[in-house]
Parts: sequence; C-alpha cells; structure tokens
Amino acid sequence: AYSKPDFIAKQQIALKEANETSYWLELLLKTNYIDGARYQELDNVCSQIRIMLIKSINTAKGEEK
Repeated sequence: AYSKPDFIAKQQIALKEANETSYWLELLLKTNYIDGARYQELDNVCSQIRIMLIKSINTAKGEEK
C-alpha cells in the first residue's frame, strides 16, 4: 500500500505527463502529422484525463470544492 503523500506525488507526475502529452499533440498538429479532427479527439481525451487527475489530487489533499 502507498501512503497518501506517495499517492499524491504519483498523481502529480501523471498530471505532468498529461500536460506534456498535450504539448506533443499540439506539435503533431502544427507539423501536419495529424489532422485537426484527430487532434481535437486526442486533445479532448487528454483534457479529460487532466481534469480527473486534478480532482483526484485536490481530493487527496483535502481541497475538494
């Protein structure tokens, strides 16, 4: 079992990775490696993941609003 600080740290790492993924998706779009529709689809999924991670981190920290 992980401690609460370990859980929060891992969630924060996952959030950082999701933010980096969003950056790379934007680069793929700008270099025409993917089209706009595919970008929107992938970016939407990435955004949903980031929202879930932020909520999870806030809940674990006791900052739920």
